[in-house]
This record gives sequence, structure tokens and C-alpha cells, in this order.
Amino acid sequence: KVLIPSEERDLNEKEEMLLQCIRKMIVFIQQLYENLKIRLLRIKEDQMKVDIAKMRKIQIDYEITWNASKGDIVETHLNTLIELKKYVQEKLHKYEEFQEKLLSLSKVLH
Repeated sequence: KVLIPSEERDLNEKEEMLLQCIRKMIVFIQQLYENLKIRLLRIKEDQMKVDIAKMRKIQIDYEITWNASKGDIVETHLNTLIELKKYVQEKLHKYEEFQEKLLSLSKVLH
């Protein structure tokens, strides 16, 4: 399909907006990953507190035991985020490669 210049410009603007959104998503995923790593450290600290409390046979706050029980879930989320980031980066890289090939082809044709 041949586009008129205004259609092509609109299409290019939409594409650029989408690319910016995807790049921001990668940053968001990375920041969420870092936050979950910090949360996992706190969970491990709470797990140690729970273990110590069990050995000493003392009562511990429900909040600490609840937090300590979430370690597996957070680890699953961390692994999911790693895979998601790889997937998004791979798709972005493929798109950028495609654009480079397309631009080089258009240079040859003009």
C-alpha cells in the first residue's frame, strides 16, 4: 500500500509513540524487579525472625509470619519479570533490525 505523506507521518508518529512506550515498559519492569529483590531480602529477614522465634518458643507478630510466607511467590514473580524483560527486549530488537533493513532498502530504491 502506498501512503500519502500525511498518512505516513501519522503512522511514523504512532510507531514512535509505541516504541517509547515499550522502552518505558522495559524500565518499569527493571524497577519492579529491583523492588521485588529488596522485598525478597526483607522476607528472608522475616523468615529468620520466625525461625528464631520458633526455636525460642516465643510469640511473633502475625505480620512477620505472613510476610515470611510470601517468599516463594516473590521468587516466582522475579523469575517471571526476568522472562518478560527478555521477551520484550527481544521483540524490540527484532523490530529495530527490521526497521534498519527497511530503511536501507528504501535508500537503495530512492
